[in-house]
Amino acid sequence: MKSLSPARALTVALLVSVPGGHGIANGLPASTATGICPAYAFGRELPNAFVGTPRGNLQLFARTAAASTQSVDQPAAPQWKRLQLQVDPLDAEGLLVRDPEAKPGLAARSLPELTADDRLVFETTDFGARLASPAETKKFSCQSGRPHLMHELSAPDGTTGNRVYAYLVSCPAEGRTTDTLGEAAVVHDQKARTITSGTFSYKYLPTNQLLFEEIRVRRALTGGQEESTLAASAASLLLRLDVRNFLTLEFDNSDVESYVEATRHGDLGIVGQINFYMRLLVFKVNLKMATVASFYRSSANIPAIIDVPVNAPRRLRPGSGMIYSYNLDSTRLDATGETHPVHVYDAARIRKGWQATAELGLRTCNRTQTCVYRLGGDVAGERFGLEMGIDRSLVERGFFPMLVHDSEQFAIDVGWEKERKTNGPPRTAMYFETSGLPKGKHRMDYWIRVGGTGAGKCPAEFRHEGLVTAVGTAH
Repeated sequence: MKSLSPARALTVALLVSVPGGHGIANGLPASTATGICPAYAFGRELPNAFVGTPRGNLQLFARTAAASTQSVDQPAAPQWKRLQLQVDPLDAEGLLVRDPEAKPGLAARSLPELTADDRLVFETTDFGARLASPAETKKFSCQSGRPHLMHELSAPDGTTGNRVYAYLVSCPAEGRTTDTLGEAAVVHDQKARTITSGTFSYKYLPTNQLLFEEIRVRRALTGGQEESTLAASAASLLLRLDVRNFLTLEFDNSDVESYVEATRHGDLGIVGQINFYMRLLVFKVNLKMATVASFYRSSANIPAIIDVPVNAPRRLRPGSGMIYSYNLDSTRLDATGETHPVHVYDAARIRKGWQATAELGLRTCNRTQTCVYRLGGDVAGERFGLEMGIDRSLVERGFFPMLVHDSEQFAIDVGWEKERKTNGPPRTAMYFETSGLPKGKHRMDYWIRVGGTGAGKCPAEFRHEGLVTAVGTAH
C-alpha cells in the first residue's frame, strides 16, 4: 500500500446530491415568482436568543401594504404574509444530521432545537415593506399566539435596488406535522434517475451519482403543456496527476463510487448528503469524505471537495489538474454577458506553472475573499449558467476554472496527448490546475442557474438588521 501514496497526492470529487423519492402530482410543480438562487443564513449568524429555539417554531413573514387608513388616530394595521422557510439541520462540518423532523406526524414542540450550525434557506423576492416602528409588532401574532422573538432581515430589490424586508420570528409551539407549506418545489424520481423542478431537470449517471447524464431547461406553455430543451449532457471528469519521480496517473468517472447517506425535503427544495469512495488501482480506499448538495426551483448548489493529503507543489509537475467536460447541446455560450466571466485557458501559462496561471484567475477577482466565475448561455430563450465561488487563497495558487472549447485540442496544447483520439464534435470543458494547491481539504461552491438575466448572486444577498425589541419577552 505504500506505493499508492503518490497517487493520493490529490483526490477530487464533484459531489451531486441524489435525494430519495418524494411524490407529488405529475407536471410542473406550482411556484410563485422566485429569485434564481435562495439565501442562506446560519444559526451562528442570528441573535443568540434564537439558538435553542425548536426548529419547527421558526417562521418567516413579510409585511405587505396596509389597507387604507380609517383615521389619523386609528391607522390600519399592516398585513403580513408568511414566506417559505427551510431549516436544514447540519453539524459542525456542514453535513446533514439525521433528524426526528423527518418522521411524519411529529409535533413541533418535540422537534430538536436550532443549533449554531443549522442552515436557514429562504427566498428574498417576496420581502416587503419595513416596519415603521417596533411598536407595530404589538399587533402581530402567529397562529398560535404572540411571538417570542423577531429578527429583521433585508435584501436589495431586484428591480429598484431599494432595500426590502422580512422578519424571522420564533412562534409558540405550532404543532407542525410537515416541513412544507404546500406542493413540493423539487421532485426526485429514483427510477428515472432524475431530479426535477419547475425550471430544469437533472438526470444523473446510472453508475456514478456524481455526474450528470443530461440537464434540461423546462418552460411552461399555455394549456398546461411544457417544453423541455437539452442544455448539457454526458458529463465526464478526468483527473491527471503528473507526479514528480513517479508515473503520470489518471482517474476518471469509473474510479469514483458514491452513496446517499441521508436526504431531507423542505419548503424550497431537497437536500442530500453524499459519501464517496475513490478507487485507486485495484483497491477501494474510503476517503471518509462527504458533502451536502441542494436542489431548488431555479438552481442547484453542488459543492466540490478537494482533498490534498500532501503539499501539491512538492509532488506534482505543472499541467496536473482536473478537466470537467460535457456536451453543450442546445446551449449557445455568451461569456461576454457575464460580470465575472470564465477565462479561456492559456496553455503557455499552464506549462509554465501555477504562479503564471494564477495571474489569469486574479484578473476578475477584484480583491474579494471569494472569487466568482460564471459561464452563461442561452437555451431556447432561457438563461442557463454555471457559477463557481472559490476562496481567493486557492486562486492565488492557480486553482480556478479555465474555459476549454475543445477538450481534445486542450490535451494536445498542454502536452497530455500528441493527437486527437476521436473524430466526434468538440466537447466543452472547464480545467482546474491543481499543482499549486496546499495540503488540506478545500471547498469550491458550484451552482447551476436557470432563468433570469444572469444577474444576482448565489446564494442570494441579504443582511441581518437585528432584533426587533418590542415583540415581547424572550422564551
